[in-house]
Amino acid sequence: MRANPRVCLQLDGPRDDFGWRSVLAFGRYEEVTSADDRRRALNLLLAAFPRLTPVESLIAGDASAPSPTVFRVRVERLTGMGED
Repeated sequence: MRANPRVCLQLDGPRDDFGWRSVLAFGRYEEVTSADDRRRALNLLLAAFPRLTPVESLIAGDASAPSPTVFRVRVERLTGMGED
């Protein structure tokens, strides 16, 4: 993604076997390079998803652990489909 920052993400939200929604987000990859911004982003993720694996939790809370790559996608276009 560093070499070609144009990215696409797909998010699916199944409700049951016959009801679902899917969204495609097209945009640009941006690496978060500031240590404070990375820490803030990881803390937000851990607060939103408290069931992350122990490895992810340790990386976010351990100052001696290697710095994870944190990135964001600047969304330029969205498209989606699914049943209401």
